[in-house]
Amino acid sequence: MCCILQQSKEENLQMENPKYELLQDETRKVDGKTLYRIVALKDFNGVERGDKGGWNESVNNLSQEGHAWVYDDAVVCDDAKVRDHAVVRDHAVVRDYTVVCDDAVVCDYTVVRDHAVLRGDAALRGDAVLRGNAEVKSCNDLISFDYVGSDNSTLTAYRTADGDIGVARGCFSGTLEDFRNAVKKTHESENPVVYEQYMLLIQVIESKLARAI
Repeated sequence: MCCILQQSKEENLQMENPKYELLQDETRKVDGKTLYRIVALKDFNGVERGDKGGWNESVNNLSQEGHAWVYDDAVVCDDAKVRDHAVVRDHAVVRDYTVVCDDAVVCDYTVVRDHAVLRGDAALRGDAVLRGNAEVKSCNDLISFDYVGSDNSTLTAYRTADGDIGVARGCFSGTLEDFRNAVKKTHESENPVVYEQYMLLIQVIESKLARAI
């Protein structure tokens, strides 16, 4: 009961002194969802009162506490949470049931989706995608490669909440072992050059991410 009362007290304080609000007259549609431009109601951490930010689906997406902020044309929607001092900027998208917290940064054209968690001082840049049950606590838990494969897309690998290594590339999302098997099945005989490239990248991923698993 004490915890519930404390939570209610904190929520009331946030409502009494919010740092931002949703602009009801500045909206856009993304995947059928209505998003609202946010605007700062007070000065904090380089953001000034009246500054417009990115796009949120609801006030539940961005904490009214701390210095967390959504900049530019970045999008936070569904049940995603951005809190503490985290930053989402540029054209990044944070969606589904994800959490971006602490001092984490999501920028450029990156996507955080599914049940992924980005925390600590971790930064997601470029066209990287964090998905599944990814749990990235620092930049040591993450690695990405641009211009990979026959279509020159981005390959992202990361540690997961259950202690495995996850991989996201295009429509593929799964463990590193799943990815290795998919590459072997698809490319080993049909495109040996691409197959060799992937095998080398898998070695690099294991060298960085497998040491603490």
